[in-house]
Amino acid sequence: IAEADAKKLGEDRPEGLVTIEEARSKARAEKKAAAQGRDTRKEAARSQAEKDARMGVRGLVGDFKANKRNSKTGEPLSAQTMKAYAAYFDLLCRDLGDEKIADLRRADFITVINKIKGDVSKDHARRAYSSLLSYAVNLDLIEFNYLRGLKIGQKPRERDVRLVLEGDEQNHPDERGAVELQSWYAALKSTDTHTGTQRAILLAILLGMRVSEIIGLRRKDYDPKNRLLAMTGKGNKKQYLPAPPLADRVIRTQQDHVRDKKPHSQWLFPGRFSNPDDDAHLATTTLAQALARASEVGQFPIRIRPHDLRRTVGSSIGLKHGEERSANALRHAKQSVTGRHYIVGQGREQIAADLEEWSTYVEQQLKGLIDDVAPLRKPVLNAV
Repeated sequence: IAEADAKKLGEDRPEGLVTIEEARSKARAEKKAAAQGRDTRKEAARSQAEKDARMGVRGLVGDFKANKRNSKTGEPLSAQTMKAYAAYFDLLCRDLGDEKIADLRRADFITVINKIKGDVSKDHARRAYSSLLSYAVNLDLIEFNYLRGLKIGQKPRERDVRLVLEGDEQNHPDERGAVELQSWYAALKSTDTHTGTQRAILLAILLGMRVSEIIGLRRKDYDPKNRLLAMTGKGNKKQYLPAPPLADRVIRTQQDHVRDKKPHSQWLFPGRFSNPDDDAHLATTTLAQALARASEVGQFPIRIRPHDLRRTVGSSIGLKHGEERSANALRHAKQSVTGRHYIVGQGREQIAADLEEWSTYVEQQLKGLIDDVAPLRKPVLNAV
C-alpha cells in the first residue's frame, strides 16, 4: 500500500501489509545480503585456491584449469587453449609437482622447458608456464612473473659475483676482477649515501639478508634482550634470525634514528616522503642505486649488486664450514639451492655462532669506517 494509506490505518494495519518503500527497502537488503554471500563464497574459494597452490605446483595447475579466465574478455579459457596447455602442464607436474610455487626459480622452469624438442614447442611451453605464473601473481603467491619476456634459445646468465675475502683471491669465481670488502665499503661511504641506507646495506653483508627481507623490517621486529630479529622470508615465511653484536648495534642505532626523525613510521628503514602522514618503507631500488654509485666511484671492474652481498656471506661460511651450514645460515629451504648458486638444518645456536664469526671478521675489516653508522653501545641485559 501507499505510505499515506498506511498512516490512515495506523495501528489497525493488518500484519504483513507493507508500504511500497518498506518493500523496496526489504528487497535492497535481501539483494545486499545475497551479494555478500556470493562475496563470502568467492573469498572462501580464493582462500582454498591459495591454500592448494601453496601446497605445490600440482594444486596451482588444478586451480588454474578450473578458474583461469581470459584477462581481456573475462571468459574461461577455450577448450583448445587448455588442450594445448595440457601436455606442458603434465610435464611440469611430473618434474616439479611436489614443489611449492614460491620456492621455484626461473632456472627450474627453464630446465623443464629444455626437455621439450623444438624451439616452437619450447616457446609454447614458455607461454603456458608464463600464464600459470601470472595467475600465481594474481593470487599473491609470488611477487612477479619471471618468465615474462624470456626468449627461448637464450641461456640464462649465471651471475657468480661476490666480494673478495682475506686470503681468498685465488678462489674468487669471477674472472673479470675482484672487489675487496674494505675498498668496497670505503667507496660506498665516499658517495655520501644516507646513513639509514648504509645501515641497511651493512645488515645485508652481516646477515646475508635479501633486499625484500631488509626493507620489510618493522621497528617492533627486533628483540634486543635475546638479539633475535623477526623477519618475513620467501613465501611469506616468518623466521627468526640471531643478530651478532655488530648487527645489534646497527639495528638499535637505526631504531633510535627513526624514533627521533620519523616517530610515526612503523618501518625500521622508512622511505623518504614529503607528506608527513605517508608511511612507506625504503624502496628496493635505493640499495641497488647506492651500490651502483659505489662501483662507479671505486672504478671496480664489476658492478656490485645487493644479492652479491648475500652471496659473500654464503661463500664465507661455506668455505670454512661446508655447504650445509651455509645453507642454514642463509635460510635456504633446499640445500641444493646453495650448492647451485653459491660457493659455499643446524639449529639457531649454530647459525648464531657462524654469523657471529663472520660479523667479527667484517668488523675487523671495516674498522674505522662504520663508527658513525654503528657506534658502540651498552648491551641490553640478559642478551643471549
